[in-house]
Amino acid sequence: MNRDALIRRIEENLADERSWGDAIRVFARERAFADIHALLRARHDLTGDAASFTLRMLVTLLAEGSAPGACRWLFGRSSPDSAFHGILAFAAGMEAGREFRLDEASALLREGAWRATLAQNTVFRGDTRFRPLLIRMLRDANLIEPSGYDAAGVPAGTRLPEITAVAGPLVMTGDTMVVAACDWRYFERYHERFLASLGRGCPDQDCLLHLINPGAGTAPALEALARARPRLWITREDGPPYKAYYASNRFLIAERVMDRLGCHVVTVDLDGVFGESFPEALERARSLDVAYLRVPDETTLTCQISAAFLFARNSAAGRRFLRRNAAYLVRKLATDPIWMVDQAALYRTVCLTRDDPGRIADINGLLEAPPGGRIDLRGSLVGDHLLSEETRQDGRAPFGVRPLEFTAELKPLYETGYSVWDWDKPAAGSR
Repeated sequence: MNRDALIRRIEENLADERSWGDAIRVFARERAFADIHALLRARHDLTGDAASFTLRMLVTLLAEGSAPGACRWLFGRSSPDSAFHGILAFAAGMEAGREFRLDEASALLREGAWRATLAQNTVFRGDTRFRPLLIRMLRDANLIEPSGYDAAGVPAGTRLPEITAVAGPLVMTGDTMVVAACDWRYFERYHERFLASLGRGCPDQDCLLHLINPGAGTAPALEALARARPRLWITREDGPPYKAYYASNRFLIAERVMDRLGCHVVTVDLDGVFGESFPEALERARSLDVAYLRVPDETTLTCQISAAFLFARNSAAGRRFLRRNAAYLVRKLATDPIWMVDQAALYRTVCLTRDDPGRIADINGLLEAPPGGRIDLRGSLVGDHLLSEETRQDGRAPFGVRPLEFTAELKPLYETGYSVWDWDKPAAGSR
């Protein structure tokens, strides 16, 4: 379709998103920067939502793979004075991040978030659809730390809470432990479905459920559950009462489980479901030191690596991965304890271990299932939630009403008012 026809379709119906999208795709493939810039300016003048449209379209191009390299090309051609420069920088960071170029991605995400914030407060102030997108941009720019971040160490005096077995000593029957962690609310809501699906799909699998702050009066029920299931172990801790900590906990305790039991570890979500594919996926993962689960069509870097499955062998490479992952989490939970920190940790660790001499790989690459099929591990594990999306997102927004600032390196900064490690003296209103 020629340019005139593309533009005519848009002029005939400004609300036809497909026409706008088709024009962007064609111009991006042809590297027609002037046409793209003119189209975005027209979108701003005619509908007032050019910022949100630009980001959505760039994400679509990334997900489709229809114009490889287009985001970095657009960013390189745009002027720093352009209102679109920040959005293009952020999209270029996402493109670099999909290739696991951590430092380039981190720098571009931060420049993009900073410039996009300035533009949203001025040129794009009328684009209300851009505001929630900007919140996610700021979150990812904050969480995707560059490679030197771990070297700065963790806060002095930081220590993980003690782990206590609920019923008797931990004695394994196999060599691999499935580990899930949660608070009492999540345990009550999901544990029956979790254990039922595990029993159906993996009846001989050792499993450890770790509860944070189960509360007074829960011990008898937990002891009875542990006694009723010979391959189930329940542990508990009294620790930080924060959602970001609950989500991160399984990765913080994984190496300690290895130390105590001398086993390999598989971390999963308690709200997941073990489907028929899990046993075979686990068996194939055992050929590696680390098997992570990448989401192939995901463009958001904090969602690139799913927290639904991580296999770590009790080996030098497996322990290096877990230790590096935990080091990031311990430090981040002291300064930026925001939602998605657990998956950001996995993404960074995958980036930082790609040159590790160990066998570290995406489990999807091992899951070809002849003849001509594929094991859908993520579809198997990420079962339907019992809670609505609205309920699950409640309280998870990473930024509140506090003023947002940027460091000299353009890193977003905001005050959470607490560190998870100060959980015995939390700030008012921080729970």
